[in-house]
Amino acid sequence: MKSYLGRESNHGLRFNLRKSLMNQFFEWLAMGGYSLYVWPAYGLVCVVLGMNILGIKWQRTRTRKKLQRWFKR
Repeated sequence: MKSYLGRESNHGLRFNLRKSLMNQFFEWLAMGGYSLYVWPAYGLVCVVLGMNILGIKWQRTRTRKKLQRWFKR
């Protein structure tokens, strides 16, 4: 790409590439118009997985305490 001074310049190409990548990213975020359905579903999955992990940890500590009390008898 030639600038007005006649020198080669890649600034326009770089800018267009960045703009193109940002547009692609925002199109991906929009999920083809279904983002209002897709992103809450992802959020719900993350919440449920987090609750499962915390539930397992709480159950583990509770079971350990019960076993420690049982073996102390």
